[in-house]
Amino acid sequence: MYSLSCVYLFSSQGNMSNKYPVLKNIYYQKVGKLLPHRIGQILKELGYNEKNHYRIWINPKQGNDVDIKMWHKGSLILVGEILNWSIKSQLSEKRFKSMTNNLSQFSCQKVVIHTLLPEEKVKIFQEKGIKTLEIGFQTLPKHFYNHFAIKGQTFGRKIDNKNTKIDIKIKIINFFKNNLKIIVKINIRTRLREKNRWLKKILRNIFIGGFYRIVRSFKIYTRAKSII
Repeated sequence: MYSLSCVYLFSSQGNMSNKYPVLKNIYYQKVGKLLPHRIGQILKELGYNEKNHYRIWINPKQGNDVDIKMWHKGSLILVGEILNWSIKSQLSEKRFKSMTNNLSQFSCQKVVIHTLLPEEKVKIFQEKGIKTLEIGFQTLPKHFYNHFAIKGQTFGRKIDNKNTKIDIKIKIINFFKNNLKIIVKINIRTRLREKNRWLKKILRNIFIGGFYRIVRSFKIYTRAKSII
């Protein structure tokens, strides 16, 4: 059985006209699982973990059930569908009905986390009591992103790394504070650790990086500082 890297080399070598960097089914599996996994990781870092009597469940498969569930002290408080799609992807009517049916069967708070959905779909979700959170970009493994970069197709796509993780974390914090009746749990020690980490990164970039890296790090730190 081929590893993912071997499949990538096999599918892309000498043929960069391929639509996907790997076999289509492998691409959908890898990309589809990436954002739910990252969001689950972020929620635990924010304090939604067993220590604080929270439990996060991420659907290991793609289909049938919702993508994420959150319990607090045994009570289900949040369910969500997560779409890590390219901005050109279209949400079919069948998939749209499947998502609304999946979410509507729960009485707790419901959310759709997406790259970029049409305004009319967002409005229907909201009419059904389903909140929506727009991430604004598709997050990809670096070698997948590089495939699209060679083809000039990086608009609306970003590499899954520390910077994009912070960007998503900021969006989740603001969304929870403004839309959901869930308090974001960030203690003082966590706040200081986050600020110190970014200050060290800026200082390091001053000595080893160029002007662009310094400005970029400062912008991200400023955004993070505003909510931590």
